Amino acid sequence: MNESIFAQTLCFLRTASGETQETVAAALGISPKTLSKWENGASEPELSLLCALADYYGVSADRLLGRNSCEMSKEEQLDTELEPLTRADAASHIFASNMTAMHRLAHHFMNYALNEASPTTAIPPQMLGGAARSVISSDTVYTLGVNRDALNLYVMLCGNAENFAWLSDETVLRRMAELFAALSTPDAIALLRTLNETDFPCDFSAAFAAKKAGITAEAAETILTSLAPFGICLAEVAHLSDGDRTVYHCEGSGLLLTVLSLIYEQLYPINVNMYAYHSRCRLIAGKTEGGAKS
Repeated sequence: MNESIFAQTLCFLRTASGETQETVAAALGISPKTLSKWENGASEPELSLLCALADYYGVSADRLLGRNSCEMSKEEQLDTELEPLTRADAASHIFASNMTAMHRLAHHFMNYALNEASPTTAIPPQMLGGAARSVISSDTVYTLGVNRDALNLYVMLCGNAENFAWLSDETVLRRMAELFAALSTPDAIALLRTLNETDFPCDFSAAFAAKKAGITAEAAETILTSLAPFGICLAEVAHLSDGDRTVYHCEGSGLLLTVLSLIYEQLYPINVNMYAYHSRCRLIAGKTEGGAKS
């Protein structure tokens, strides 16, 4: 049995149907823990239960086992799986597949991590087809897996070829400090949240943004002016009949929301992912007195 395809397919069929593991397990007469192991690839069902799963979801056993796609490329397999789905179901399928793959990778990683010849050597992501490809290496891995009402986030951070050299660049440090300073007040965070709300217009005045964010117009104007040099918003002067007025343009900032999400997780962590490999997060290689990496 192709455990990876089986686990991914099983997880997808359940999430796409909107059912919980408890509901499916009860219908099959098994425990939710057993179903969880099947979906994570930790174990597999007996033949009778495999047939029961196929009947329950209304698919063939071959579909569950992935046999109908053995001759296809990975791209063709994915296209075949996504073609009949709505955008929402397709997204759920991708998320479920990625989580299953990362769980299995973490499980596999724990099995051989202690036998690494150089467990602290970083392996930078390689380039493949113009896009970064993640490569895992012992303590260079820092996995943050979060899935709860307040936050949904999955981040994999690896060492990089430049060894975070930009953190030693005085210009970069100064710019980063300026950005952190611009976001260092509760008013600034409240305004940033407002700018990323789905019903907030792309073009607005400081007074309008202030009212929506619950802060003063003066504070909003100061914050928006400080954010403009970082490309978070643009400021233009509109010449109106009652005088000139500054109009701001912002389409939101997913990158800053990611940063805030990471900060939130640092402040309020909940560790529930038992599959992830957790170890030291020491990604930046040190240097000896001679300047070489230690």
